[in-house]
Amino acid sequence: MLEPRDICKEYHAGDTVRKALDHVSITFRDNEFTAILGPSGSGKTNLLNVCLTVIAGLIPSAKAASGDPVKALRTE
Repeated sequence: MLEPRDICKEYHAGDTVRKALDHVSITFRDNEFTAILGPSGSGKTNLLNVCLTVIAGLIPSAKAASGDPVKALRTE
């Protein structure tokens, strides 16, 4: 079972901050099909990318889990 909790993801462009994921929690149970639906730009791909990063064991620390996992992988 995979249970990502309280996932946040933001994009910064100058003074503008756009929230792609705002404290999202979800449970993926073993042997169960899950569909993630929503309009374009609602964060579906961001959510899947974070979950795949967790599954692959690429998050090295709590810093990555609380921020941008890709950036943390490059800096840690």
